[in-house]
Amino acid sequence: PTPIVDRPRLTIDSVSLLAEAAGDVTMGEIEQAANAHDFTLALEIAETESLADFLAYGAHGTFDAWKDPADHLVAGFEATLPSGEILTVRPAPRRAVGPDLFALAFGMEHRVVQITRAWIRLHRREAERRPTEAFTIERDPPLGDRERAWVATVERAVREA
Repeated sequence: PTPIVDRPRLTIDSVSLLAEAAGDVTMGEIEQAANAHDFTLALEIAETESLADFLAYGAHGTFDAWKDPADHLVAGFEATLPSGEILTVRPAPRRAVGPDLFALAFGMEHRVVQITRAWIRLHRREAERRPTEAFTIERDPPLGDRERAWVATVERAVREA
């Protein structure tokens, strides 16, 4: 599908602290553009990995979300559903947008949707991220049998829609 509006592949919004990028833009390109405006992704990245792959494979190297639940990596995104329809979640604070539809994309290895664009959070280069207390609970336990079945059911439903 073609985008509704032809937009640049990568833009930096210094007011909202967001980089808007097409899914095929590399993480290195985003970091370089951010640096040119005195911002950074503040992430450990593979320079040649696309934004779509970075998000679809779990965004390894990101800041621990459990340390600052008000912060977020992705403020909005666009993705193509298996039916060809475009899903758009406009950039907004995560808690302000209802169900977390990004869960259909994040870490799902392109199985449910294909990310075509995302608004990713930037940080001022000189800003320090404050350390917080370490969590001692297991934050990412393996899925149980019922959870795996539920994920498979959701995946089938999206593909059949």
